[in-house]
Amino acid sequence: MRHGTHRLRRSSVNKFFSTASIGSVEPIFKDKLERVLRRWKTLKDGEIVNMFMVFQAYASDNITTYAFGDCLHFTEEGDWGAEHFTSLEKYFKLTHIFGSFPIVMSIVNNTPKWLLSMFIPNLSSMAEKQDWRINVVRRIRQSPNPTALSSTIFEGMLGSSLPEEEKTDARMAQDAQLIILAGEGTTGYSLGAILFELLSHADVYQKVRKEVLMALSEDDMVPSFVKIQNLPYFNAVIQEGLRLHPGVVARMARISPDKDTINHNKKRGTSYVIPAGTTASMTTLALHTDPEIFTNPLTYNPQRWIDDPKLTQTLLTFSRGARICIGQKFARREMSMMLAAILKHYDLYQGQKGPTLELYDTTRERDIVASSEMIIPMPAKGSKGLRVRFRP
Repeated sequence: MRHGTHRLRRSSVNKFFSTASIGSVEPIFKDKLERVLRRWKTLKDGEIVNMFMVFQAYASDNITTYAFGDCLHFTEEGDWGAEHFTSLEKYFKLTHIFGSFPIVMSIVNNTPKWLLSMFIPNLSSMAEKQDWRINVVRRIRQSPNPTALSSTIFEGMLGSSLPEEEKTDARMAQDAQLIILAGEGTTGYSLGAILFELLSHADVYQKVRKEVLMALSEDDMVPSFVKIQNLPYFNAVIQEGLRLHPGVVARMARISPDKDTINHNKKRGTSYVIPAGTTASMTTLALHTDPEIFTNPLTYNPQRWIDDPKLTQTLLTFSRGARICIGQKFARREMSMMLAAILKHYDLYQGQKGPTLELYDTTRERDIVASSEMIIPMPAKGSKGLRVRFRP
């Protein structure tokens, strides 16, 4: 996408992802969190839950509500929307085919559901949800109250000064799919990976839980972001999780259209030039696991962010510059509130009574780390996800 087009489209939604706007969305997060917590309290003793599904359901309901004023209520489904998220995973696995043969993506996206269900049944659920989003956009477009076009993302886009050709149903459908896909699996994966690391490191779990409990009162069933946003170790836990387990691992292409890019490596005393118009790309993990920057780069160690605050400059989970992820503040807030709620209500199981969590048949190599790149990280074949035993 050309820079001018990107700036134009982004300008219509920028205000919805400002710090002030994201603060006003907290009631949505709290509502979804309360639903999740209530459901967890009804679990049988020892019941196993796929937390990747839970976190995707939570993230999806959050971003969909903010985008459209309504959601698909995955947090209320018995299997946490497993059919949809399994369908979504199949869609992501076609990523490289779509990239090499864009016409295939166009065919899949425009094939009638009844025909898609015959030939690629795994994608039919995702197609149904996309139809739901398009219908909601049309309903917003036809709203009899034009002054109300401001409380959700798509109300804002349709009521903005964007050219009319940028507000067609086809364009809105593209943006609907992009915004929701960007906010579902990415956040769900990183949340799950961070929880895995916490449950795998008892000392880290106990240290961060103590910090969170000291910051919250007994009445804080769902923590407010303002009470946890400045907790140093809690933030370090999230930073380290985002370093090792970013929600996007694709090589994001960048082009300097008019000027050469000159890079200087002071440590090695070398320089090189990337000519204008050259496509350059790198997976985030290449930097995040560079041993010259991170000591023991594959080790989960939140303390490194406290010992060396300058490391923050090397975190590229949400990219940087003009193409930085517009939803990073949204994602950080919903992740922080979910993790703080877990730490408040559940201890790490070590044989004691009371509400606890324990990993169940989940391994780092098979179920957590990126085995392949389909824009988002994909686990190894045969993975059953992040499974956790609840003892309520």
